[in-house]
Amino acid sequence: MYMAGNAKPGDYVFIEITDSGCGMDKQTQERIFDPFFTTKETGTGLGLAALLGIVRSHCGTLSLRSAPGEGTSFTIFFPQIVGGRVVETQHTLE
Repeated sequence: MYMAGNAKPGDYVFIEITDSGCGMDKQTQERIFDPFFTTKETGTGLGLAALLGIVRSHCGTLSLRSAPGEGTSFTIFFPQIVGGRVVETQHTLE
């Protein structure tokens, strides 16, 4: 889990993205959110670093599951919004 430091107990909504690709080993998983880290020849390595920043800035949490030969799954959790307002309104960003 890549949790925001200010994640609070409560109700969350989630988005899950799963592929059936080659998956990632533990060494790759440890670096995928590092700015400029890429496994692609033409990649910039900014996509997942930006994603993690966006999720954290919205008090969310991101979960990663992957294994070589088994694909990858990202689950992104955001605090539930009730009546047009964020349930927890006090935000502290790292």
